Amino acid sequence: MHFDLATLRTALIITLGLLVLVLLWQRFKLRVLRRELPVARHIDILRIEVAYHPSRIRVQVIVPHPRSLRTALLDNSHGTLGEWPLEEARPGEQWLERSLEGRPDGEYYFELRTASQRTVRRFRLSHS
Repeated sequence: MHFDLATLRTALIITLGLLVLVLLWQRFKLRVLRRELPVARHIDILRIEVAYHPSRIRVQVIVPHPRSLRTALLDNSHGTLGEWPLEEARPGEQWLERSLEGRPDGEYYFELRTASQRTVRRFRLSHS
C-alpha cells in the first residue's frame, strides 16, 4: 500500500478544518444556550410595579410548571418584614399582587421562593 505525502497532507488539512468547525459550533451553541435561554425549571420575574390607593406591589412572572411559591417583603439588610401566604401557581404568565398598606416610604426587597429557587428584587415605595 502506497501513501502519497501530498494526499496525506490534504486529508489532514481537511480533517483539521472540520474539527475546528465542529468545536466552534459547539462553543457557539453552548454560549447561546447559556446566555439566551432562561433556566427552564425556575420562575422568571418579568416586571415589578408599585401601585397606590391602596399601596400594593404587582409582580409579573412566568411559571414553567405548577409550583408552590412563597413571597416575602424584606428590608435593606434582607431581614424579613412580612410574608404572604403560600400560593399554588399555575403554569404560564401571571401577575402576583401583594398589599403594602401601612408601610412607610423607602426601599424594600421582594422575595420569591420555591423549593429550588430564591429570587430577590429591589423596589421603591413612595407615597408622595
